[in-house]
Amino acid sequence: MAQLFTNNATSTLNGAIAANTMQITLNPGDGAKFPSPTNGDFFLFTLFQHLNGYEINWEIASCTGRTGDVLAVGARGLDNTIALPYNNGDFIELRITAAYTGSLATKNSPVLTTPTLAATPAAGDSSLAVPSTQFVQNAVNGLQTVPVISSAQVLTTAQAAAQIIIYTGVLAGNTTVAVPAAAKTFTAINRTTGAFTLTQIAVGGAGIAITQGLSQELTCDGVNILLASSDLSGAGIAASTVWQPISGNTNAIAGVAYNCNTSSAPFNFTFPANPPQNAKIKARDYAGTFATNNLTLVTNGSPFMGNVTQTVTVSTNYLSLEFTFMDSTQGWCLT
Repeated sequence: MAQLFTNNATSTLNGAIAANTMQITLNPGDGAKFPSPTNGDFFLFTLFQHLNGYEINWEIASCTGRTGDVLAVGARGLDNTIALPYNNGDFIELRITAAYTGSLATKNSPVLTTPTLAATPAAGDSSLAVPSTQFVQNAVNGLQTVPVISSAQVLTTAQAAAQIIIYTGVLAGNTTVAVPAAAKTFTAINRTTGAFTLTQIAVGGAGIAITQGLSQELTCDGVNILLASSDLSGAGIAASTVWQPISGNTNAIAGVAYNCNTSSAPFNFTFPANPPQNAKIKARDYAGTFATNNLTLVTNGSPFMGNVTQTVTVSTNYLSLEFTFMDSTQGWCLT
């Protein structure tokens, strides 16, 4: 059963009616202005008279069927009005009524008696499905503590959706933790222990090493993880740097500072392949033994200071170096 409407439906009565009349004839030809209810549908109309240019004696009634200019009346005196007699030529119009507008006010979402959760979308998903407020709050304000249990860990959708992600646990080796490759800005906090690196990556992309004990605001551009708080094209190093101790062959990660201890033996320090522009790495002689046991820089396919040389020997004690990847022409440069 539906209430029907048409625009500008107005007419006059073709014949007087009593207060109990249930059939109304309109001015010839005006019936087409009004709806034609069927199968329980209806429309409401207002009867009224004019006196000295003013409307008087209003009555609201319902129509449940129309045949040409003849209305079948369903009920008279509705919506706090009184059924009245009307004269030939009095007025009839289809109008919006208080009862109808009041019914609109209640047509809001019903109170949910049980949680109604949409299928949890992937982080960054643009699905039209309505997510739960719990999912939205987690993405905006949520915090997830994630134990690192694998050297190549992939976060669940719920973990990756949080605004703040705290990594805990004891690292058994250099570790990557991946989030979905979807646009997102979040904060990662490294509270792990163990003399290894933890690198935040996007699935299938490059990432940023997060120094133990520090937090880093990161952005995923849909492919790679970038620093959100500095030049987004590279991997900078936090001002409050914690130096990562190493004492053997190491594959360096952009964004990390290394204490290189060659007191036992010389070793290779290999730069990352295909680094982003402005990526930074620091290395220093921890024990003052570079002259005795050299540190060998392996540029891994990139130039060094504009030269195609792939290895550089560092032999000065207590030297502290910062390297920045400029571009594919200059490669890694001292900065």
